[in-house]
Amino acid sequence: MRRSVKKVGDYIFWNYNKSKPASSTYCSQSLTLLLKNAGIQQPYNGPSIRHASTTKLRASGASIMEINALSRHILTSNVVDDLYYRPNTT
Repeated sequence: MRRSVKKVGDYIFWNYNKSKPASSTYCSQSLTLLLKNAGIQQPYNGPSIRHASTTKLRASGASIMEINALSRHILTSNVVDDLYYRPNTT
């Protein structure tokens, strides 16, 4: 039998240095540093990774509502398909 998990807050990332939920600035700076340390250079950045992963999810059959839930968009939003979904047309 599956038990429910108690929700401890409305955040998905934690700043362990400050013992509080991570801000969007902290997440952005952490991702930029991670990409730099991995040797990944422009034009690849946070938004390009988001676009690529969203496109891959859609191409693999994920619904707009599933991706909206994962990306924390409003469930009925078309932003994912309008801005992120880049199907290979060649």
